Parts: sequence; C-alpha cells; structure tokens
Amino acid sequence: MNVIVRAPNWIGDACMSLPFIYSLVNSQKIEKVYIYIRPHLNGLFENLIQSSKIILIPEYKKYSFMKNKRSLPKNIDIAFILTPTFPATFPFVLKGIKNIYGLYSPENKIFIKKGIDTKAKWFRKHHLTRSFLKLLNYINVKDSFKLPFFKFDDNVISKFGIERNNYFIIVPGAAYGPAKRWSFENYKILAMDLWEKLKIKPVILGTEKENEFIKGNIDDNIFLNLSGKTTLKDVINILYNGLFTLTNDSGLMHISYLTGTKTYGVFGSTSPLWTGPLFNSSIFYSKRECSPCFKRTCKFGHYGCLMDIEVNEVYNKIMEDNNETSGIFR
Repeated sequence: MNVIVRAPNWIGDACMSLPFIYSLVNSQKIEKVYIYIRPHLNGLFENLIQSSKIILIPEYKKYSFMKNKRSLPKNIDIAFILTPTFPATFPFVLKGIKNIYGLYSPENKIFIKKGIDTKAKWFRKHHLTRSFLKLLNYINVKDSFKLPFFKFDDNVISKFGIERNNYFIIVPGAAYGPAKRWSFENYKILAMDLWEKLKIKPVILGTEKENEFIKGNIDDNIFLNLSGKTTLKDVINILYNGLFTLTNDSGLMHISYLTGTKTYGVFGSTSPLWTGPLFNSSIFYSKRECSPCFKRTCKFGHYGCLMDIEVNEVYNKIMEDNNETSGIFR
C-alpha cells in the first residue's frame, strides 16, 4: 500500500504531524510514504531519522492545480490531508485518488471520505497530534513512534563557535503574530539573570524579522544572535545541543522538544492543550477568561495573557529544575 500525506504549511504543525508520519513509515502494511509539502519545509523532513523511507514531493504555486496534479506519483492508494483547504486537497481529487482521509473544513469537506471536522467545538480541546494520530484508525494502523525524530550532526554547532551544553536558546519570535510573543525585554532580562547566575551563553534563534527588535538592544559580548543566519538543519542541531530552550509557542518550540531538549513554552492567545510541547517541557500560561482566543493580535489591545507571565516566575522554574538531581544541566 502506497500512501501520500499532504503536510501542514506551518513548521509547528508539521512537527506535530511527525508521530503520525512515523507511524505510517513504521507500519508493515505500507510500502512507500510520500510527503507533499511546501518547499520551505524540505529541511525539516530531510533531517528526519526516517528520511530514507520518505519521498518528498514539492507543491508548486498554491493554485497551480494541474501542475501539482502532474507532480503526484502514480499508484497511490490513500491520501491524507493535514491542511483542511481546497487548494491543498484538489490536486489529489484531480489525480483520481478515491480514498482521501484527513482534516476537513467547509472548503474541502466534499472531497474527504472520512476525517476530522476542524470546525467542531471539541477540535481545539485536545492536542493536534492526537487528531493526526486518530487518522490512523481509518486504515487500521497502530501509532508507533519514539524520540528522537531527527538525525544530528555534531559538526554543525562548531561553525557558530558554540559547544554542547555550554549555552541555552531563546526564541523570542512567532510568525503567527504578536499575541503569541512574550516581550523581548522579558527574554533579555531573563537571559541576563541566567548569565549572571550560571555563566551559560544565551543563543537567539529566529528569522531575520526578529532582528528589528534585537539589533542594538543586546550586549554582543554575552548574547549570540543567530536570527536569520541558520538553516533548518542548523536549528535542529543547535536546539539539540543546548541545555534548554525558552520559547514562545512557535515552530522552533516544537522542534526543540522533538530533539529531546528541555523546553519552556510561553503561551498567550493559543492553547497549550491544543499545541503545547509534548515531551520534557514546562508551560507558562495565564489562563485569562479571554484566553485562548487564537487571535494574531489582542482584540482588547492589552495582551494581558502575556503580560501576566512574569520574568521571576520563569526564572524560578528554570533554577528549580537546575537544582534537581536529575535536572536539565546534563
């Protein structure tokens, strides 16, 4: 049986789909697993331990339906749609694949043989990874996955002048919007406090956009700012070799816990119940009445759900973990 998976567009959602994808790969019922993805996610899947058993199929432009249809392989028995949109689903319909399962919305519901309604009230009340894993029931495949998900290259971090276990990572950005971003000033204060106490270097990861509020706002003798300077392979290895990661609810948060590194996640408008870190993690979430709203920006303008989370609260938790016998400082 040959299976193709239309992967999510966001790095974080793609990471949360990996237990599902690994379960397909590990099933004796399935011969080939094709992943149909946006090109910006190539680096994520190319660095999976199971990459040799996965065949990547790039998606062309969003509405290039015939071109995308021609790029799909022949002899596909089952398609799984993890992005519940018409453009993500229609090329599989044009290809003539009859067994299409997955997530659906009013956009693509008509094409889904069996699936999960993303507009149902309960959908965001349990983890997205669990929703993906439920899709295995449609083909009688059991979930089978374990850490680590990625393969690591010990030589990668040396080009940045850092050594294993001698730094921690902060991820102050979140592409989704400001309602997911804890104040950079909070990250800066916390990093300085940890530097003064533990003498471990803070490494900043993110995109070039984060440099708008980072450059000129940090001490370059203490911080190593790698925003906009890394590939996904670099990021995977930097996260793996760090002592811990402090991050917003972002794609890099999901990569971090999937490497097995201790991950501290700061949540604002989103729900840790739905997209929280799955392994070796701690969560900071204020649980305001208006949260989770899942908005990109705060409709009240105060971002109280983020402002409620204090630097001391996060610092104390990290230090508490450090003082434990089995703490994060391995």
